[in-house]
Amino acid sequence: MNIETDNILKKFGKNNDSRSSVLSLSQQLDMKAVVAETIDLLNKEDEVFKQYYSQKTPAEKIDFEGYLQSETLTKINGIGFDVQHSRDLFNNGSFYLSLENNILAIIGRNGEPLLIQEGLNNPEVLEAADVLNIASIVIEAILLVVSIATTVNPSPKAVAEATQSVVQKITNYPAIRIAVSKIVEAYNQSGIGFSLAKAIFELIKECHSIGIVISTVRKLFSSLSIWDYALAIAKFTAYIVAAIASGGIALIAKIAMILVDSVYFIRKLINYNQIQSLLENKT
Repeated sequence: MNIETDNILKKFGKNNDSRSSVLSLSQQLDMKAVVAETIDLLNKEDEVFKQYYSQKTPAEKIDFEGYLQSETLTKINGIGFDVQHSRDLFNNGSFYLSLENNILAIIGRNGEPLLIQEGLNNPEVLEAADVLNIASIVIEAILLVVSIATTVNPSPKAVAEATQSVVQKITNYPAIRIAVSKIVEAYNQSGIGFSLAKAIFELIKECHSIGIVISTVRKLFSSLSIWDYALAIAKFTAYIVAAIASGGIALIAKIAMILVDSVYFIRKLINYNQIQSLLENKT
Protein backbone atom coordinates (compact mmCIF):
# COMPACT_ATOMS: atom_id res chain seq x y z
CA MET A 1 0.00 0.00 0.00
CA ASN A 2 1.39 3.39 -0.95
CA ILE A 3 -0.54 6.30 0.54
CA GLU A 4 1.14 9.69 0.34
CA THR A 5 0.89 11.93 3.39
CA ASP A 6 0.28 15.02 1.26
CA ASN A 7 -2.61 13.31 -0.52
CA ILE A 8 -4.22 12.54 2.81
CA LEU A 9 -3.87 16.15 3.91
CA LYS A 10 -5.40 17.30 0.63
CA LYS A 11 -8.39 15.04 1.27
CA PHE A 12 -8.58 16.44 4.79
CA GLY A 13 -8.42 20.03 3.58
CA LYS A 14 -10.69 19.68 0.56
CA ASN A 15 -13.87 19.55 2.62
CA ASN A 16 -12.46 21.07 5.78
CA ASP A 17 -14.31 23.75 7.73
CA SER A 18 -12.98 27.06 8.99
CA ARG A 19 -12.00 25.69 12.40
CA SER A 20 -8.72 24.34 11.05
CA SER A 21 -7.82 27.28 8.83
CA VAL A 22 -6.23 29.15 11.75
CA LEU A 23 -3.52 26.57 12.41
CA SER A 24 0.04 27.84 12.55
CA LEU A 25 2.76 26.50 10.27
CA SER A 26 4.27 24.45 13.12
CA GLN A 27 0.87 22.93 13.87
CA GLN A 28 0.41 22.05 10.21
CA LEU A 29 3.81 20.33 10.25
CA ASP A 30 2.90 18.46 13.44
CA MET A 31 -0.32 17.33 11.80
CA LYS A 32 1.60 16.10 8.76
CA ALA A 33 3.87 14.07 11.04
CA VAL A 34 0.87 12.50 12.81
CA VAL A 35 -0.69 11.53 9.47
CA ALA A 36 2.58 9.94 8.32
CA GLU A 37 2.85 8.05 11.62
CA THR A 38 -0.75 6.82 11.28
CA ILE A 39 -0.13 5.50 7.76
CA ASP A 40 3.11 3.82 8.85
CA LEU A 41 1.38 2.12 11.79
CA LEU A 42 -1.44 0.82 9.61
CA ASN A 43 1.11 -0.57 7.14
CA LYS A 44 2.79 -2.50 9.98
CA GLU A 45 -0.55 -3.79 11.27
CA ASP A 46 -1.53 -4.94 7.79
CA GLU A 47 1.68 -6.94 7.54
CA VAL A 48 1.04 -8.64 10.87
CA PHE A 49 -2.46 -9.73 9.86
CA LYS A 50 -1.47 -10.70 6.33
CA GLN A 51 1.30 -12.94 7.70
CA TYR A 52 -1.16 -14.51 10.12
CA TYR A 53 -3.75 -15.25 7.44
CA SER A 54 -1.22 -16.49 4.89
CA GLN A 55 -0.28 -19.31 7.30
CA LYS A 56 -3.84 -20.48 7.97
CA THR A 57 -6.13 -22.97 6.27
CA PRO A 58 -9.67 -21.80 5.35
CA ALA A 59 -11.03 -23.60 8.43
CA GLU A 60 -8.48 -21.97 10.73
CA LYS A 61 -9.25 -18.53 9.35
CA ILE A 62 -12.78 -18.72 10.67
CA ASP A 63 -11.76 -20.15 14.05
CA PHE A 64 -12.51 -16.85 15.78
CA GLU A 65 -11.81 -17.91 19.36
CA GLY A 66 -8.50 -19.42 18.32
CA TYR A 67 -7.71 -16.27 16.39
CA LEU A 68 -8.28 -14.04 19.41
CA GLN A 69 -6.04 -16.23 21.52
CA SER A 70 -3.27 -16.25 18.93
CA GLU A 71 0.00 -14.39 19.00
CA THR A 72 -1.46 -11.90 16.49
CA LEU A 73 -3.22 -10.06 19.31
CA THR A 74 0.05 -9.75 21.23
CA LYS A 75 1.88 -8.52 18.15
CA ILE A 76 -0.72 -5.85 17.42
CA ASN A 77 -0.56 -4.63 21.02
CA GLY A 78 3.19 -4.50 20.61
CA ILE A 79 2.98 -2.03 17.74
CA GLY A 80 0.54 0.31 19.39
CA PHE A 81 -3.01 -1.06 19.35
CA ASP A 82 -4.58 -1.24 22.81
CA VAL A 83 -7.63 -3.50 22.36
CA GLN A 84 -9.10 -2.89 25.80
CA HIS A 85 -8.76 0.88 25.49
CA SER A 86 -10.63 0.80 22.18
CA ARG A 87 -13.31 -1.44 23.69
CA ASP A 88 -13.75 1.00 26.57
CA LEU A 89 -14.09 3.95 24.20
CA PHE A 90 -16.54 2.12 21.97
CA ASN A 91 -18.69 0.96 24.87
CA ASN A 92 -19.19 4.60 25.88
CA GLY A 93 -21.19 5.13 22.67
CA SER A 94 -24.79 6.04 22.05
CA PHE A 95 -28.23 4.61 22.86
CA TYR A 96 -30.38 1.62 22.07
CA LEU A 97 -34.08 0.98 21.48
CA SER A 98 -36.44 -1.01 23.65
CA LEU A 99 -39.49 -2.45 21.90
CA GLU A 100 -41.94 -4.01 24.31
CA ASN A 101 -45.69 -4.03 24.92
CA ASN A 102 -46.43 -1.62 22.08
CA ILE A 103 -44.00 0.93 23.56
CA LEU A 104 -40.88 2.33 21.91
CA ALA A 105 -38.28 3.57 24.38
CA ILE A 106 -34.92 5.14 23.57
CA ILE A 107 -32.52 4.11 26.33
CA GLY A 108 -29.18 5.76 27.12
CA ARG A 109 -26.06 3.76 27.86
CA ASN A 110 -26.62 4.13 31.61
CA GLY A 111 -30.11 2.70 31.32
CA GLU A 112 -31.93 6.02 31.56
CA PRO A 113 -34.97 6.50 29.26
CA LEU A 114 -34.37 9.35 26.81
CA LEU A 115 -37.73 9.06 25.07
CA ILE A 116 -40.82 6.89 25.57
CA GLN A 117 -43.53 6.66 22.94
CA GLU A 118 -46.52 4.38 22.67
CA GLY A 119 -47.92 3.15 19.38
CA LEU A 120 -45.71 0.50 17.82
CA ASN A 121 -48.91 -0.66 16.13
CA ASN A 122 -48.79 2.62 14.21
CA PRO A 123 -46.85 2.08 10.94
CA GLU A 124 -45.46 5.63 11.03
CA VAL A 125 -44.03 5.18 14.53
CA LEU A 126 -42.58 1.80 13.53
CA GLU A 127 -40.98 3.16 10.36
CA ALA A 128 -39.47 6.08 12.31
CA ALA A 129 -38.05 3.58 14.81
CA ASP A 130 -36.60 1.58 11.91
CA VAL A 131 -34.81 4.62 10.47
CA LEU A 132 -33.54 5.66 13.89
CA ASN A 133 -32.19 2.19 14.63
CA ILE A 134 -30.44 1.99 11.24
CA ALA A 135 -28.91 5.42 11.87
CA SER A 136 -27.70 4.28 15.28
CA ILE A 137 -26.05 1.21 13.70
CA VAL A 138 -24.25 3.50 11.24
CA ILE A 139 -23.13 5.75 14.10
CA GLU A 140 -21.90 2.76 16.10
CA ALA A 141 -19.94 1.50 13.09
CA ILE A 142 -18.27 4.89 12.75
CA LEU A 143 -17.63 5.03 16.52
CA LEU A 144 -15.90 1.67 16.17
CA VAL A 145 -13.37 3.21 13.79
CA VAL A 146 -13.09 6.33 15.98
CA SER A 147 -12.18 4.12 18.94
CA ILE A 148 -9.50 2.40 16.84
CA ALA A 149 -8.02 5.39 15.03
CA THR A 150 -8.15 8.04 17.78
CA THR A 151 -8.43 8.53 21.53
CA VAL A 152 -11.48 10.80 21.23
CA ASN A 153 -14.53 10.01 23.37
CA PRO A 154 -17.39 11.99 21.75
CA SER A 155 -19.90 13.62 24.07
CA PRO A 156 -23.49 12.29 24.25
CA LYS A 157 -24.69 15.57 22.74
CA ALA A 158 -22.32 15.20 19.77
CA VAL A 159 -23.44 11.60 19.25
CA ALA A 160 -27.12 12.64 19.31
CA GLU A 161 -26.52 15.41 16.76
CA ALA A 162 -24.54 13.08 14.51
CA THR A 163 -27.28 10.45 14.69
CA GLN A 164 -29.93 12.98 13.70
CA SER A 165 -27.81 14.00 10.73
CA VAL A 166 -27.56 10.37 9.58
CA VAL A 167 -31.33 9.91 10.03
CA GLN A 168 -31.89 12.69 7.52
CA LYS A 169 -29.59 11.03 4.98
CA ILE A 170 -30.85 7.45 5.12
CA THR A 171 -33.87 8.04 2.89
CA ASN A 172 -31.60 9.51 0.20
CA TYR A 173 -29.14 6.62 0.19
CA PRO A 174 -30.79 3.16 -0.10
CA ALA A 175 -27.31 1.61 -0.19
CA ILE A 176 -26.99 2.36 3.54
CA ARG A 177 -30.03 0.23 4.32
CA ILE A 178 -28.66 -2.58 2.18
CA ALA A 179 -25.24 -2.46 3.90
CA VAL A 180 -26.88 -2.48 7.35
CA SER A 181 -29.08 -5.44 6.36
CA LYS A 182 -25.92 -7.36 5.41
CA ILE A 183 -24.45 -6.64 8.86
CA VAL A 184 -27.55 -8.10 10.48
CA GLU A 185 -27.49 -11.05 8.07
CA ALA A 186 -23.86 -11.76 9.01
CA TYR A 187 -24.75 -11.66 12.69
CA ASN A 188 -27.82 -13.87 12.23
CA GLN A 189 -25.77 -16.46 10.35
CA SER A 190 -22.45 -16.45 12.21
CA GLY A 191 -22.78 -14.37 15.38
CA ILE A 192 -19.84 -12.22 16.44
CA GLY A 193 -16.80 -12.91 14.29
CA PHE A 194 -14.88 -12.06 11.16
CA SER A 195 -17.95 -12.09 8.86
CA LEU A 196 -19.72 -9.50 11.03
CA ALA A 197 -16.60 -7.34 11.21
CA LYS A 198 -16.17 -7.49 7.42
CA ALA A 199 -19.81 -6.47 6.89
CA ILE A 200 -19.26 -3.48 9.18
CA PHE A 201 -16.19 -2.54 7.16
CA GLU A 202 -18.28 -2.69 3.98
CA LEU A 203 -20.81 -0.32 5.57
CA ILE A 204 -17.98 2.07 6.48
CA LYS A 205 -16.71 1.94 2.88
CA GLU A 206 -20.18 2.67 1.52
CA CYS A 207 -20.74 5.57 3.91
CA HIS A 208 -17.27 6.95 3.20
CA SER A 209 -17.89 6.87 -0.56
CA ILE A 210 -20.90 9.17 -0.18
CA GLY A 211 -19.26 11.48 2.36
CA ILE A 212 -21.16 10.41 5.46
CA VAL A 213 -18.21 9.13 7.48
CA ILE A 214 -16.13 12.33 7.55
CA SER A 215 -19.14 14.63 7.94
CA THR A 216 -20.33 12.50 10.87
CA VAL A 217 -16.92 12.47 12.50
CA ARG A 218 -16.78 16.27 12.28
CA LYS A 219 -19.95 16.37 14.37
CA LEU A 220 -18.64 13.76 16.79
CA PHE A 221 -15.46 15.82 17.33
CA SER A 222 -17.23 19.19 17.48
CA SER A 223 -16.61 19.78 21.20
CA LEU A 224 -12.81 19.53 20.85
CA SER A 225 -10.50 22.54 20.83
CA ILE A 226 -9.43 23.85 17.43
CA TRP A 227 -6.05 22.09 17.55
CA ASP A 228 -7.36 18.80 18.96
CA TYR A 229 -10.20 18.87 16.42
CA ALA A 230 -7.85 19.39 13.47
CA LEU A 231 -5.44 16.73 14.69
CA ALA A 232 -8.16 14.16 15.35
CA ILE A 233 -9.84 14.76 11.98
CA ALA A 234 -6.53 14.49 10.13
CA LYS A 235 -5.59 11.30 11.97
CA PHE A 236 -9.00 9.74 11.42
CA THR A 237 -8.98 10.71 7.72
CA ALA A 238 -5.53 9.20 7.28
CA TYR A 239 -6.60 6.00 8.97
CA ILE A 240 -9.85 5.48 7.10
CA VAL A 241 -8.41 6.34 3.67
CA ALA A 242 -5.37 4.12 4.21
CA ALA A 243 -7.48 1.25 5.60
CA ILE A 244 -9.84 1.30 2.61
CA ALA A 245 -6.92 1.50 0.18
CA SER A 246 -5.26 -1.53 1.80
CA GLY A 247 -8.39 -3.68 1.68
CA GLY A 248 -9.07 -3.21 5.38
CA ILE A 249 -7.65 -6.45 6.77
CA ALA A 250 -6.15 -4.84 9.89
CA LEU A 251 -9.23 -2.71 10.52
CA ILE A 252 -11.57 -5.69 10.07
CA ALA A 253 -9.52 -7.76 12.52
CA LYS A 254 -9.53 -4.94 15.08
CA ILE A 255 -13.29 -4.50 14.72
CA ALA A 256 -13.70 -8.23 15.38
CA MET A 257 -11.60 -7.94 18.52
CA ILE A 258 -13.60 -5.00 19.88
CA LEU A 259 -16.97 -6.60 19.13
CA VAL A 260 -16.34 -9.47 21.55
CA ASP A 261 -18.12 -7.70 24.43
CA SER A 262 -20.16 -5.11 22.51
CA VAL A 263 -23.53 -5.77 24.15
CA TYR A 264 -25.09 -2.49 23.05
CA PHE A 265 -24.15 -2.84 19.40
CA ILE A 266 -25.51 -6.39 19.26
CA ARG A 267 -28.73 -5.16 20.86
CA LYS A 268 -29.18 -2.81 17.91
CA LEU A 269 -28.92 -5.76 15.52
CA ILE A 270 -31.54 -7.59 17.56
CA ASN A 271 -33.68 -4.42 17.39
CA TYR A 272 -33.35 -4.55 13.61
CA ASN A 273 -34.71 -8.10 13.52
CA GLN A 274 -37.58 -7.15 15.83
CA ILE A 275 -38.54 -4.08 13.81
CA GLN A 276 -38.43 -5.91 10.49
CA SER A 277 -40.67 -8.63 11.92
CA LEU A 278 -43.17 -6.04 13.16
CA LEU A 279 -43.11 -4.25 9.80
CA GLU A 280 -43.76 -7.49 7.94
CA ASN A 281 -46.73 -8.19 10.20
CA LYS A 282 -48.19 -4.79 9.34
CA THR A 283 -48.16 -5.49 5.60
